[in-house]
Amino acid sequence: MSDVPSGRLLVGSTSAYGNYLLLPLLARFAERFPDVECHVRIGNTSEVMGQLADGEVRLAVLPGDGVGASQHVRRERILDEELLLVAPPEHPLADCAVTPSDLEQQQFLFREEGSATRRAQDDALARWELSPAQSPQIRGNETLKHAVIAGLGIAVIPERCVARELREGRLARLRPGPGLPPLRDRAGDLL
Repeated sequence: MSDVPSGRLLVGSTSAYGNYLLLPLLARFAERFPDVECHVRIGNTSEVMGQLADGEVRLAVLPGDGVGASQHVRRERILDEELLLVAPPEHPLADCAVTPSDLEQQQFLFREEGSATRRAQDDALARWELSPAQSPQIRGNETLKHAVIAGLGIAVIPERCVARELREGRLARLRPGPGLPPLRDRAGDLL
């Protein structure tokens, strides 16, 4: 009998964690344990929670907002992340401290229902007492980010999804100013 781990590892994650955190970690894991076959399923938080509940995945890396979590699932906080309000760099509010009145007429872009980013977006707008016009729902943080870059609107999005674009000047941050509560950071959990 061998002491070398083997078998299958089924992991679920959101795009924010899967693309930017989990895949590089799994690459290192695969180098260390080549006899373990790794499978990753990427979906929004609600989808991955369903996969975890149905046994389709045995482990998940998800935002730690606790929505949809079963009391039978063990959660362990593994990271903290910052949420940012971003716009294209040519936007008139780019790199400015913004107030609620600055944002009243802005076109906000939203993730789809069931996404933890969408819940964070809704929470931010409620705290800011803003009711923006309905806009199309965008599936996935990558698509949301590219929609902002294209100038379709502004969005609340996890920092890890836009760090490169902010460094390269392809996106700009809008900072909460007077009368605008800061965005709440959120935790990342291993389930």
